[in-house]
Amino acid sequence: MTRTELIAAVATASLKEQLSGEPEGTQRICMLGLDAEVVRAVAQAVIADGEISNEVMVRVGTVFDPNGNLPAETRSDESITHWRHCRLPDDKRAVLFAASQDELQRNDKSVEKVTRIETDKLRLRYADWMHCAGLTDRFLDQKKREHLAAALQAANETHAARTIETFSAFVLAISDNVISKGMPLQK
Repeated sequence: MTRTELIAAVATASLKEQLSGEPEGTQRICMLGLDAEVVRAVAQAVIADGEISNEVMVRVGTVFDPNGNLPAETRSDESITHWRHCRLPDDKRAVLFAASQDELQRNDKSVEKVTRIETDKLRLRYADWMHCAGLTDRFLDQKKREHLAAALQAANETHAARTIETFSAFVLAISDNVISKGMPLQK
């Protein structure tokens, strides 16, 4: 797993929680502060996820997918305002889209009214980081899970991992040591 794939997995877990937390109505979910590679990875993860792919309409602008790596039906350069007000197809519960910094500055009021997937919120999802990196009950008991969550929180709060990509790499390094090398987590 790459650090980008791990970020996408955590974002997808966040999206699933959002959908299950509000089982009625429709949702507009905007990816903010994520670079183009991460936006594409999140879009691909959601499209590939059998649990939510049929419920979520994914739309990504050309600024995030300039080479057309995503399926054609996911491409859209509509604004935040459009996605905030659009009517979704009857078979979709949510639309997931991304906003660039330029668009955010032009439409900052619209983004206040939609659910956001952003780096600061993703970094706080310690249990998802552990689970998505493969650190399951097989490798960590409850006490070790608490120790690792405290370590991730400390890395986050001290900005030891300045970017979400660095934070993801940190989690993957821990996962590799615990899973592949059998190294225990110390107190």
